[in-house]
This record gives sequence, structure tokens and C-alpha cells, in this order.
Amino acid sequence: MSLEILVVDDDENFLALVKRVFEVHKEAKVHDVADGMTAIALIEGSKYDGIFLDLSMPGIDGFEVARKIRNSGINKRTPIVVVTALKDLESLRRAREAGATFIITKPVDQNALKKIFDTTQGAMWTERKKR
Repeated sequence: MSLEILVVDDDENFLALVKRVFEVHKEAKVHDVADGMTAIALIEGSKYDGIFLDLSMPGIDGFEVARKIRNSGINKRTPIVVVTALKDLESLRRAREAGATFIITKPVDQNALKKIFDTTQGAMWTERKKR
């Protein structure tokens, strides 16, 4: 049994890196989307064990997606890992207020992704048990 992970980011290179690290090294099932609107549709209909979310996307940004996740029925307590290039304190504060569980800043390499996955894995397995 593997963890179900939703990754929301409009950077194709980052999505490819996440899929490679999580699916190959961590044996997780990755569902990747490039925009907030699609992410919102998915979180309203499917349960995820963890969500990795960029803040800066065209259309609906990651702040709004995080708020929607926290207000959703089935993903309300799902750990949200914000992965962002924004480093200013105001953006990081807003991410926490929107519902981020963890925040890491880009650039992110394979080793950093493995570490954040390992750090959040316990919370994700706990969420899986609540299904």
C-alpha cells in the first residue's frame, strides 16, 4: 500500500522531479496537476494522504488552494507541504494562515525532497489510517 500524494505546481521540471523522487525512491502514488482550479476539483472528490503545493501559479494561487483544502470535507486534515520560491515573511505568514503544515523554499533538489518526504511521512500515514 502506498501513500496517495497530490502535487500542485505549474513548473514541469519540478513535477517531474517530485514524481521521480516520490514514486521511485519513496514508492508513493503521485497525482500531479499544474493549476489551482484542477487541484480544487480533485480535493473535493478524492482523499489524499499528503499535498505538496506551490503558492505562485496562474489563476487560482496556492494560498486559495490551501484555504479550499482546509475547508474541504475529506482533505481538511491532510498535511499540506508548501514548496515555494517566495521567501518573504509576509508570504510565509499567509501560507501558514491558509493552512500550510510545512513550508520549504525553492530551489529544491532530490535530497531535500527525500528529507521533507521523510519528515512528513508519519503525518501522512496517520491521515491514511483515518480513512
